[in-house]
Amino acid sequence: MTFATIRSPSSQYLAATDLLIGDMSDINYEFLILNRPIILLANRWIRDNWPPIGHKTNMEDLNEHIDLNIDKPFLFEKSRKEWLEKTFDMPFIGTSKRILKIALNYSGITTPELFFIHGGSEVRKTNLYPLYDEASQSRIRSNFVAFAPLQKKNNHIYFSAHYEDLPQKYIGFKIHLDHAPKGKGAANLKLSTDDYEKNDYFPWIDLHITAGKTGYSRTKLQLGPNFNRVVSGGYPKAENILKYNNESNKKSVFNEFGFNLQLPLITYAPAGYLSNAKPGGSLSEDILKKLFQISLKNQYNILIKYKANNLPIFKRAYIKIARKFYTKI
Repeated sequence: MTFATIRSPSSQYLAATDLLIGDMSDINYEFLILNRPIILLANRWIRDNWPPIGHKTNMEDLNEHIDLNIDKPFLFEKSRKEWLEKTFDMPFIGTSKRILKIALNYSGITTPELFFIHGGSEVRKTNLYPLYDEASQSRIRSNFVAFAPLQKKNNHIYFSAHYEDLPQKYIGFKIHLDHAPKGKGAANLKLSTDDYEKNDYFPWIDLHITAGKTGYSRTKLQLGPNFNRVVSGGYPKAENILKYNNESNKKSVFNEFGFNLQLPLITYAPAGYLSNAKPGGSLSEDILKKLFQISLKNQYNILIKYKANNLPIFKRAYIKIARKFYTKI
């Protein structure tokens, strides 16, 4: 078998990939950590808004660019490294330790209890777990939870990868950790900025921690009067990506899908379908058929990596109600 699909935010699949096909998703910036070739399925919006980290192509020329990048993976290497440095604080190893130090320094709390609130989201778990793991190993009292605790205390430090999971009471210290690198071109900035304005620039959030310089600049602008509540700290998920960057993980991923170990793995990871929120989205039946046809030539393993599974409607309803209850009480 040389064609498979997966719905998972786990870093193990990205780390096993030899070439990434993307569009406007932040996963392209995550892939820069591995310094491997990227192809962007590019409409006009992608061509105008994304930096030159790889070939920008259409579906008709995709096969040609796949062959070229597998044969010459060093193409665009200089630009990839340039945008890696702009997007992420380095070194990657020690990022979680660095962010915890920032949190303790900014909060001024000497005997903290930490809460890493994931809201039941598998994606948010991947961003927060490295921090929780580091805090636990450092013997800091820590909790990895879906919702904020009922009883809030002044010595609590709350971490979340989405503002909606953070308590809105002015008790304890609340930190928003970016769940994506916020690289150039990876969002509809107007919609994102409107979100900040609609929420009055999140006055209940004490600190926003970004992955690097580009995210810092964007967040500082979007925070309006609260521009001084942002700091660049790094991207904890990068540690996880590097942890999986080995032959053992590659063999495990190939075995999971029955892939041919002698062939490169090409992963297509779209942001989704073209929409107002995703003006660079490339997902379509045509591109899926195209990639399946490429897999039939038995030159490459093809993995379609979708966003994580949507939860059943009853569970989503429960999370929405529970989140509102635990954040506002």
